[in-house]
Amino acid sequence: MNIKMSGRFICLILISIIALGVAACSSDAKKKAPATKTAVDSARFVEVVEKHGFESSELDTRPEDFIGLEQWFAGADEPLRIHFLVYDSADHAQAYLDNLKSVNDKRKNADSEITKGDNYDYYVVTINETYTIVSRVDNTLIHVMATTDTQKSMDEIISELGY
Repeated sequence: MNIKMSGRFICLILISIIALGVAACSSDAKKKAPATKTAVDSARFVEVVEKHGFESSELDTRPEDFIGLEQWFAGADEPLRIHFLVYDSADHAQAYLDNLKSVNDKRKNADSEITKGDNYDYYVVTINETYTIVSRVDNTLIHVMATTDTQKSMDEIISELGY
């Protein structure tokens, strides 16, 4: 009888240790998002994307459905594209993000995640081999279109910009 009790006790201790380890790992893996972020200007965007090998330019064309768009910069290193959009208000920038999210949410094969702060939204979606990030800080947006195999390098650029 003592051997059975000892075996159960050891098993209970091992299960407890494993559960505590899993809980500790989970809390480390999920870092708390900051409450606010600081928007960059177009000069900083150009500086960072060109440092990473992208060609950048300001686009003069303003699609009619981009209401309130004041500046639009694009960086390209095919097949990767990264856009920096400056809107006249945070509401117009948010409308762009909400529209894109609405379109992607209707796709059956979309895997998405959104993180919200006081002055920003960070939206990531993967559809098949396409990796997209739309990060809004105040009235600015960064929109990344990449492939899943280039996800890490694009994440580095977004992180360097603070978005």
